[in-house]
Amino acid sequence: IEFNEMLRIQDILEEVAFLSMDFDFHGKQEYSKQFIELYLKNMNEDIEENLKLLEFYKSYRAYVRAKVYYSLALQDKTEVQKKNHKELALAYMKLASSYEF
Repeated sequence: IEFNEMLRIQDILEEVAFLSMDFDFHGKQEYSKQFIELYLKNMNEDIEENLKLLEFYKSYRAYVRAKVYYSLALQDKTEVQKKNHKELALAYMKLASSYEF
């Protein structure tokens, strides 16, 4: 978010989690796992501590996506669009609740 520096700067681990969550959502859990392992290894991060935080961020990001899709469903003009957005919202809610932290 370019207009506000405070909103633009985030924890890099949150960004890593966002991409990882996207891999998970699209059925690419192996990519997610490899990406996180490579990141933590190359950044010399404390793996155990950061895995819990990553799971939290992944859950948070999935819930945000669910909220966005549900908000879209409330605004949709056609029943097909509403149905699709509600299904995506539900899928993201399920994903969010699957993470353990």
